[in-house]
Amino acid sequence: MLVFNKMEGKRMKRNLLALSIAALLTACGGGSSSSDPSSEQSQKVSAAELNQVKRNLSDLGYDNLSHLSTQQVAIVKKALADVGFNSGQVNYLIDELDIRASVADKNAGLPSDMVGVWKTVNEQFFLFVGQKSYNVYINDSVDDCWHQVMFHIAHQDGDDYIGEDAYSGFRFPLTLNKSSTSDGLFYKDPTLTEVFVPATVNDFTTKNICDNPLAPTKTVDVEIAVQELPQAIKLLKAGNPRSRLQWQIFFDINKNNQYDVGDLTFLHRHVAAMQSADETVVNVTDTVPNLYIAFQSQADTVSGRAPLNRAGKVTVSGNTLKYSFDSNDNAILRYIDSTTPIKVTAELIHPASDNALYGNLSLSDEGPWNWTSDGHADAYPDPIRTSANVTGFVDNVSGQVHNDSLDDQQGESKWIDIDSVKVTVN
Repeated sequence: MLVFNKMEGKRMKRNLLALSIAALLTACGGGSSSSDPSSEQSQKVSAAELNQVKRNLSDLGYDNLSHLSTQQVAIVKKALADVGFNSGQVNYLIDELDIRASVADKNAGLPSDMVGVWKTVNEQFFLFVGQKSYNVYINDSVDDCWHQVMFHIAHQDGDDYIGEDAYSGFRFPLTLNKSSTSDGLFYKDPTLTEVFVPATVNDFTTKNICDNPLAPTKTVDVEIAVQELPQAIKLLKAGNPRSRLQWQIFFDINKNNQYDVGDLTFLHRHVAAMQSADETVVNVTDTVPNLYIAFQSQADTVSGRAPLNRAGKVTVSGNTLKYSFDSNDNAILRYIDSTTPIKVTAELIHPASDNALYGNLSLSDEGPWNWTSDGHADAYPDPIRTSANVTGFVDNVSGQVHNDSLDDQQGESKWIDIDSVKVTVN
């Protein structure tokens, strides 16, 4: 069993499974060269050289080389050129070894009996497994944080899979299977072989995600404009139902059009149950947004997500909320890129029976006195959620303004009627 230490932690920070194929091909000797790369002589590669390249790649676990990512194929080609093979020989080796990039198989996925939470007996490693993706958490007791790496399932052949690092895009051979004699889960990739046992979210100690010093600094800003932003919010703890107002931004990290394991959420909420008094009037900026990672597909269950690192910031300009998160505070933001699909939801619960004015508001202002419903909701894009599951994402380009139709919300409140959304990744 691997013993995690400080040096291993630094290696994980760089990239758990982004294997440097080039470094491991240096044992190969280059073939004979020629000034004419198209000549027959220039393309000759001995059987010994061909087998040596094949063995070196196999030592990495790459027996099937037809499911690499585009950047990995480029790395192999450069590595072969760096050790002396000319362009004709490189092309010959690529063809002979069937080294090629492939598009991820959208039908590939893990069986339902693997989906869930898994841990090693010593609780130094955790797996959060979904059907299309999974997260590996490695405990760093020195820095008191979790090294976290997110993977997608790119291809499947029985118990053998091709995993893809969600950050680097690198692919690798992966074996996952259930034990026939116990409840254990056998896991093997090129750098880690472990047996995991069933666990629960409660076994997982929530703490910060370790910083990645080699990842570029990144900021993510989300601007949500609504038809009318409240000047003040009254929260009724003793009401039926209890008051709650929240805005959420979901990021579909594995780009499968649903909120599941490894996806991220910005959540900004005002909840009456968290107030000390039965009735409290607050401002929109009195609470801050938090960043969550999904452990399972149910977005609203306590066990379905965990808060990560420090909170973000919220500012208000007119009827627009702006949320800002920085990777210096939240290392996991490295998984959000300029094209990550998004979905925004806004939800309000407030007893319709409470329609008295409060604060400095008047009847001409938007507030409960204009509503007849207890519940109000909107989403961009549609559909509005009817359960804890979240589907229906929209492709995003950093800085793009997404416009939503007004007066299309459930209920009457304009506080949650989304006008536009803009996500900027820098």
